Amino acid sequence: MSTKIYNGIRFKSKDIQEVTRQLTNLRKKAIELGNARVNDQLGLAIFVALSSKYKKWGVELTKEKYQKNPRSFMMFLEWEIQECFRAQQRKRFEPQFLFSVMLFPHSDGTLYGYYLDDDHPEYRKLLLENIADEFHYQNQSDPPEDIPYEEFEAREKVWDKILGSDTFNDRGWEFSIVRPDHFQLDRDKAKEIIEKMMTEDD
Repeated sequence: MSTKIYNGIRFKSKDIQEVTRQLTNLRKKAIELGNARVNDQLGLAIFVALSSKYKKWGVELTKEKYQKNPRSFMMFLEWEIQECFRAQQRKRFEPQFLFSVMLFPHSDGTLYGYYLDDDHPEYRKLLLENIADEFHYQNQSDPPEDIPYEEFEAREKVWDKILGSDTFNDRGWEFSIVRPDHFQLDRDKAKEIIEKMMTEDD
C-alpha cells in the first residue's frame, strides 16, 4: 500500500501536557508569520475572497460598499478572507494561512505528530527548531540518503502501528495553532489596493 507521511514529526518531550504547552507558545509567532504572508499577497487574497463571494471580481459592488462606509467595508473584507480560510478544506485558497498539528501517542510513550502547515516553511521551521524532530516516511521511492536504511524501516513500523489502515483523523487529534479568526487585515494596504482597483476601472 502506498504510504506518504511527508510531514511526520517526533516530539522531543513525551509529556503530552508539555507538548500542548509548547504548541500553544508557538501560536503568537505563527500568527505573526501567517498574517505577514497573507498581507504580503493581499491583492490575491482580496481577489479570491471577493470572487468566491460574487462569482466575479465584483468591482461595482466593491465601489459602492467601500465609498458608502470604508471602515465597515474593511471589516466585511477581513471577514470574507477569514471565510475563505474556513472553507479551505473544501477548496484550496491562496495565499495560505492555517496551521495545525495532529497528535499521536505511541504505546512506548513517545509522542508523534503530523503537521498541516499549508506548505508554509516558516511554520515548519518553528516546529523543527523548537519542539520536534523530523520523522517522515514514504514508500514510493528509496530512503533519503541522509537517513540510514534501518532507521527508515523502523519509521515504517512506527507509523504502521500508529495508523494501521486508518486515516490521521481516525487515530489522532488535531491541535489548532493558526485558525481563520487569527487573520488580521492590513487595512492601510487594503485601502491602497481597493482604491487602485477602482481607479483602474474608471
